[in-house]
Amino acid sequence: MLVRPTIDDTFECITQEHHALVSGLLASAWLPTRLPPLLVQVIGWHDNPWRPIDRDPDYHPDTGLPHDFVSYPMELKLECYREGLDDLESVHPWMAYMISRHYTAFAGTRELEEFNEHEARRRERLADRIAPELIDYADEALEWVQFFDVLSLYLGLAGPRSTPDALPRWLEDPNDWSLAPDETELELTWEDDATLAVEPWPFARETVTLDLHLRRLTRRADDEDDLETLWKKADLDVRPMTLRRGS
Repeated sequence: MLVRPTIDDTFECITQEHHALVSGLLASAWLPTRLPPLLVQVIGWHDNPWRPIDRDPDYHPDTGLPHDFVSYPMELKLECYREGLDDLESVHPWMAYMISRHYTAFAGTRELEEFNEHEARRRERLADRIAPELIDYADEALEWVQFFDVLSLYLGLAGPRSTPDALPRWLEDPNDWSLAPDETELELTWEDDATLAVEPWPFARETVTLDLHLRRLTRRADDEDDLETLWKKADLDVRPMTLRRGS
């Protein structure tokens, strides 16, 4: 879950699955390096394992909000990753292979020996079903998955209506992550909450428009039951977003 606190004291909740679909949309339109369709699909599906979690979000007692992708308890998060990757194996072995690599590259999972060993065994098994050229491409492909993952997170959490604490520290400064794997370095400027200027313009279309689908919570919950009630009553909303060429 992405949880964006806003300056009007509401909280915009975007599912991980939807955030991933947005990252895939951006990847499909990327012009400087036309990405292979299979990689675009990997990027767009990279958070599908979160679907059951985001359908019924867990209460975070420290915030009174749903757990987000950072605070969600690690043990449950790893269970989600394993089960989701098991399902993705039946979709395409390279997709499961790449998303396994993505999940083991996070700062919070890189040092988890048991999880990393389990996923290394998975990838070794899957490699027998994957064309050698895709295995050779995996390092570069992972860089693209990570780049569009972060860009989509930024679109979902940043903007003029976000509160100062809306972004994780590692996401706050685009200069830290806005260099794409093909060396395209983006300068991002918010014109308003629905418009982000991008320079140099890296997309095949003159503008990129998308809708961020969300649930809007109007307050913090008092406990788990209160969150369940708020969640069921929350308005389903859309935040339009336009990326356009910078001046």
